[in-house]
Amino acid sequence: MASDKRSSAVPKVPVALPKTDGAQSTAQMVPQEAALHAAVGSRVRVSTAAPSQSTVEGTIYVADPTTNLLVLNVSPAQNTAINPSTLHAPPGSYRIIPISQITSFQLQNLPQQQVSNAEPQPSQNTLDTQALQNRLNREVAKLQSAQSRQGPKGTSPADQALFDSLSRTMPTRWHGNAMIISDTYIIEKPYNPASIRLMPGTSGDLDRMKRVLDMEKNKINLKISKNAIDNKLGDSPAAKGSLRKGG
Repeated sequence: MASDKRSSAVPKVPVALPKTDGAQSTAQMVPQEAALHAAVGSRVRVSTAAPSQSTVEGTIYVADPTTNLLVLNVSPAQNTAINPSTLHAPPGSYRIIPISQITSFQLQNLPQQQVSNAEPQPSQNTLDTQALQNRLNREVAKLQSAQSRQGPKGTSPADQALFDSLSRTMPTRWHGNAMIISDTYIIEKPYNPASIRLMPGTSGDLDRMKRVLDMEKNKINLKISKNAIDNKLGDSPAAKGSLRKGG
């Protein structure tokens, strides 16, 4: 009776299986954790609930009940098979989704290494579960670190480039719309020397930091101007004419 109560409390989500010959794709209510774990390596379309309601398509890289996170490789095509013995993440863009926010998912296709009606093969190697857990922790930390470096909504490419440039030489993080440098300096919008100040209770060389910021902004503005000139030259009639002659 107790086991029945526990099983009934497990969250369930509608899962649409891929269509097969002569069969329609039907959605089935299955335990969420079991469905996600069994679908590792499959291409799926996942729907999430508010506040970040969206639909995402990708290949399941990790479904981890410990961290309650689903990691999707959202690249358009997946050329490298994903399976429990894959020790390195295949190349591509990744998206972390809290499992608790998933409302449904649809299997687009099965893992590359899985063949229909094939006989199950015995495992050739014993998996090092600790190594796999360490791999998961590293990849999740890497993805979370990459996401934390992205500026808030509305951050311009120039401001993001400034943040990236500063973070290459000093510990830099976002705090709302402000950049925090070495937990000592705070740079408010519009991120110019006049908007730098020391954080309360800290001391530092404010004049030097202003010079560094001014130098980095000048580099970025110069690069943006150069790219704009190159784009205009590439769109000019003379440039297009030379391309046609060369072709």
